[in-house]
Amino acid sequence: MTRLRAIGAALALVLIVVAAPLALLVWGVPVTRVGNLLRPDDGSALLAVLTVLGWLAWAAFTASVVIEAINVVARRAVPLRLPMLGGLQAIAGALVFAALSPSGPAVAASPAVSAVAAVADEVARNADTEAPAEVAGYLVRPGDDLWSIAEQVLGEGRLWHQLADANPDLLANPTVDLTPGTRLVLPSGPEPSHHQVARSHTVTVKRGDTLSGLAEKHLGDADKWPRIYRANDDRIDDPDLIDIGWKLVIPASSKASAPQQQRPPRKPVTTVDAPTIEQPTPSSEATPAASTTATPVVSASSVAQQSAEPQPEAPSTSASSDPAWPLLGGLGAAAAAMILTGVGLARAGQLRARPLGRRIAHPPVDVRRYETALGRRERPDSPELLEKALRHLGAHAHETGRTLPRLDRVLLDDVGVAFHWAQPVGEPPAPFQRAGSAWVLSARSAARLSDSAHPVPFPALVTLGRAQSGAWLMVDLESSPPLSLSGSRSLRHAAAAAMAVELSCSPWAAELCLTVVGGDEMFVRAACSELVRFTGDAEVALDALQAVANERSDDESPTALLRVDPDRAEAGAAHVVLIVDQPTEQQRARIDELLDRDLGISGVVAGAGAWTLTIDGTEESATATLDAGDLPIVPQLIPAHTRAAIGTIFAATDPGAHQPSGWWVEQASDNVRTLVPRRTDRLSVDEHRPDDPDRPYLRLFGPIDLIGAAGPQPARSRRQCEEYCAWLLENPNSTATRMTSELVVAETTRRSNMSRLRSWLGHDRDGQPYLPEAYSGRISLHPEVGSDWQRMQTLIAPGLNRLTAETLVDVLELVRGAPLADAAPGQWRWAEELRTDMASVARDAGVLLTRWAIDHRDLDLARWAAARALLAAPEDELLLVERIHTEHLAGNTGEVERLVRWVTSQARVLGVDLAPETIDACQQVMEGRTRPRAAR
Repeated sequence: MTRLRAIGAALALVLIVVAAPLALLVWGVPVTRVGNLLRPDDGSALLAVLTVLGWLAWAAFTASVVIEAINVVARRAVPLRLPMLGGLQAIAGALVFAALSPSGPAVAASPAVSAVAAVADEVARNADTEAPAEVAGYLVRPGDDLWSIAEQVLGEGRLWHQLADANPDLLANPTVDLTPGTRLVLPSGPEPSHHQVARSHTVTVKRGDTLSGLAEKHLGDADKWPRIYRANDDRIDDPDLIDIGWKLVIPASSKASAPQQQRPPRKPVTTVDAPTIEQPTPSSEATPAASTTATPVVSASSVAQQSAEPQPEAPSTSASSDPAWPLLGGLGAAAAAMILTGVGLARAGQLRARPLGRRIAHPPVDVRRYETALGRRERPDSPELLEKALRHLGAHAHETGRTLPRLDRVLLDDVGVAFHWAQPVGEPPAPFQRAGSAWVLSARSAARLSDSAHPVPFPALVTLGRAQSGAWLMVDLESSPPLSLSGSRSLRHAAAAAMAVELSCSPWAAELCLTVVGGDEMFVRAACSELVRFTGDAEVALDALQAVANERSDDESPTALLRVDPDRAEAGAAHVVLIVDQPTEQQRARIDELLDRDLGISGVVAGAGAWTLTIDGTEESATATLDAGDLPIVPQLIPAHTRAAIGTIFAATDPGAHQPSGWWVEQASDNVRTLVPRRTDRLSVDEHRPDDPDRPYLRLFGPIDLIGAAGPQPARSRRQCEEYCAWLLENPNSTATRMTSELVVAETTRRSNMSRLRSWLGHDRDGQPYLPEAYSGRISLHPEVGSDWQRMQTLIAPGLNRLTAETLVDVLELVRGAPLADAAPGQWRWAEELRTDMASVARDAGVLLTRWAIDHRDLDLARWAAARALLAAPEDELLLVERIHTEHLAGNTGEVERLVRWVTSQARVLGVDLAPETIDACQQVMEGRTRPRAAR
């Protein structure tokens, strides 16, 4: 790309400097040929004027090219500037700089470009012998400031003062963008010896690579990752996300380093030109879970590599590169997504049942960090990909009438999912591909599959951990003898907790029955769904399984086919038992007898057996082997402190966990019905007046948007800057340590984004920064920086139920959509309390104003208020009831019937009961009265 850019720039210079005057000579008209000025003009005069302007423009541009060439050759810290030619000289400078890059070709020439050619030749001759950039100086790129350059060339941003001292006539503020093309003088230092100079080179990103890992490997220090980041800023938008297969430039290093082959890699990586292969475990009849063939086990990534498909970077599970590791340990990305899905559904139920004027409960601040960490770890597309694959296989089995073979294992990564069978299989259904003994579905192909509710064939699929290839290893508990769990008591509890919460929160959780025996009872009862049964007595669980076995033994229908039949799926539901503490010998014998794949009964049992997952080490640093040590993995565990936090998060989502709110005054007089609101110019959603502040203003209702900032928008990480701004607004006078902890980000990432945010916000009219440096150790935004949520809080300060209708209109006009409507997955998890409070205030304001408008027969205002509040709280039951009352009062029978069907159908879809008040309202408008109830 650099070479093509250099060639294009050189051609552009040749065309402008050489071809332009030739064209003017051939097609232009000199002034001397205009003729008699008193005669009618035949167009020659205008053409002559244009010719003169063309020569002037060519002369100015050619002079700019010569000056910029001198600036580059002389490496001037303060470049020469021509008066009144700033824009033209900037264009010329960009072309000259691109044309003279070391990889660009030397431009052959004419006399008009001989200077450019000479400089290009000089750069080409010196490309291999010139000292690194740290010695010769630094050429400023777009978006560079003193802080970021100091991070790149000096190792730490706080050393920017050294750059300022070396360039006193040019530099002042460490966060102000510098002029691209300027060459900075770097602080003087000892000249490196010849053997210490390392030239720039490129590397190919492999699975597991991170910028810090590459910096440690090639530059000798993980903290030098910003140098690689800045050297590849045309490709990398987020330093935490780099894709496999990228070619990254590793900048030159002035420090001595050991030969590359002597430095061990940071973690095992996979070569790009070879497929990921895991040697299968030797099998026997006693361990049918192991593969019975010698076919290599390939992941979806290996298939993608062979077909040259682009691959995203796998999420890191290394303690050294993942800021969420201290909180979550080895919990997988798919499991994190499933947990958060469960939390989200429970929280939605809380909001649905929330009484007017109350707020839902939230976990303590120190526990919310765990929810933020889950958001950082989650990959929502992983469970979605797996669900689509399983439901497609279920539909295939149902259509063909043939049971699927026994699963050996499943490998899941961001590229796709690979199902490995324990027996030879035929061709897979499209869009699966066959790769040896595996059926592989890529994420790209899965995206083309339509959503389906078809029952899954393997509901007892569970993650054991991460294989050496980087893919998550999953096994079907039904395709084997009981999986034995061996290790210390704490490790068994940690592994069983991960299995339990994954099974209970999976998208197909309703298609299995899970019983947990022993282990962390508080966690299971809090984090797992109400359908999960917990008991401390193994005999109770075994008796229940015995009843299921007796019932299914009388039916000759294959359970596997019942399960994929939409009409009979419940009869083939999977029954899974997790026995976390070691059973007695008699209980173990009974377990081995009861657990039967043909009956759909499976489980995990503590102890040793024919098929064992052995876990060693500690919860913070555990290793595991499957099948007598033949397959090493990093086990998926939920450490004790993480279980306590996740349990607390789920406990706070209890439907009845509501608290008094700060926006409602208990037993206040209902004076909201006494004043007249403003009218027609305030009632249309389409006529909502856009905000146009003269100061930074963060809009959080609807799409997140920071407007009114004085500085330029950052070229990358804009969303993260907006998130940081919101966090600072909600947590004024905080510390960097607390910010890093609650946002669960690396400190280097936080500093970089804070620098971008500081430049973006800029300064007020008095020159004061909107985000001052935290010299006192406390971070606070300028008092003029605000948000729509802060504006709303000011309006509702007297109490929402004490406001006039006019003020309620002002409150609802701030609502542009759902709170944090376009927050990306994994971001803004710290703001769950903020999001739910915003939605709750908007809903309560909408209900109050709609009721006031109905009482005053202002149906337009009632419709507007309910519609605006529904933007923030879609499908809220109280708001929909007020809509029903409004349309009933207006005599709009068709709309009333539609709204009633909507309310009742939504309750069926969500599997919840309508509130008694909603039922009464629906009966009243549809039947003219409520139905009689029997006297109690």
